[in-house]
Amino acid sequence: VFMIIKGIQKTSMVDYPGLLCVTLFTPGCNLRCPFCHNSPLVLGGDADSRIEEEELLEFLKERKGRLDGICITGGEPLLQKDVLPFLEKLKILGYKVKLDTNGCFPEHLKKLYDSGVLDYIAMDVKNSPARYGETVGITPFDLTPVKKSIALPFKIPFYIRCMGLLFDTCFNILFCIPNLCPSVMSCNFRSGIRINHRRNTFRRVNIRLSHLFHLLYIGLNEVDFFIGKIVFFIKLLINIGNRL
Repeated sequence: VFMIIKGIQKTSMVDYPGLLCVTLFTPGCNLRCPFCHNSPLVLGGDADSRIEEEELLEFLKERKGRLDGICITGGEPLLQKDVLPFLEKLKILGYKVKLDTNGCFPEHLKKLYDSGVLDYIAMDVKNSPARYGETVGITPFDLTPVKKSIALPFKIPFYIRCMGLLFDTCFNILFCIPNLCPSVMSCNFRSGIRINHRRNTFRRVNIRLSHLFHLLYIGLNEVDFFIGKIVFFIKLLINIGNRL
């Protein structure tokens, strides 16, 4: 049995921060978000759209040196039972691997992390706990697995993406993440640096302070993120010019 891939974006400058990558799409998802941008993949995708693993690995071998990373997204990649041996093959080829996940399978996620096949993890947080089930299209919805995924002690970049426009995103970052996992008091959502606070006695005061400072930090971090994108694009153009 091989990894099931039903979509590929052969070159991406946005799916793996700081790296030129190829994006692979896996079919199937346990959620039913009405706003999903990959909705054809949710129920398995087209029967004839599968990309054979051998063909894909040959393509990745040919692109080595021109591409730096691989983003595995979906659907929900952790539904694939053969994701670990597949990621091991990608690491043997010398690629950095980023995984996009909805956080519903913490045990599987931890197994991949412990195996050393992941270099970057991005996780979607869909909404506040009270409206999570409504947002993902499943009610009632058990948030326990999502909380466990957020609380895993990763030592690699861990980017939590919040859904919605700017105001909603700030609201989710400041209020919903601490509610999902109280031990996470603030997060650097770009570089994955996590600051955990475990003194429960002072939790209420510290959450309020972290809200004020973190709101300022989010704005500065967004500016830094976009400047980084511009610099990356300029370097890419220079490299292309040097090869012509």
